Amino acid sequence: MKRENFFSIFWGLFLVTLMVLPLRAQEPVYEALNPRGIPPGIKTTPLSPRLADLRNKVVYNINIGKPAADLLCPELERALKEAIPEVNIVYRKKQLSFLTDEPNLWKEVAEKGSAAIISIAD
Repeated sequence: MKRENFFSIFWGLFLVTLMVLPLRAQEPVYEALNPRGIPPGIKTTPLSPRLADLRNKVVYNINIGKPAADLLCPELERALKEAIPEVNIVYRKKQLSFLTDEPNLWKEVAEKGSAAIISIAD
């Protein structure tokens, strides 16, 4: 009799356990977000056609305001004039920081210049 009670209790607990297991709360599922967010689309601009040579062309030498550019730009201008005496070099220094866009400067370069050298000089 005790043995039958033991098996009855055992089977009862076993069946209850089988019924309760599916009702147990599932472990939470976490979703990670991209910390960069969704970047905006990139507008690409093709490169300008390559010039055959720089003779009688206007080349803008643009100093964007980095520390060593004041040393580099005059040397670059001298070397270019020495190599191609017929080149016309226009020196411009950005008025604002190198991180700030200057549309008027780039418009002038696009309208009047044949080429541009952006002197980063890091």
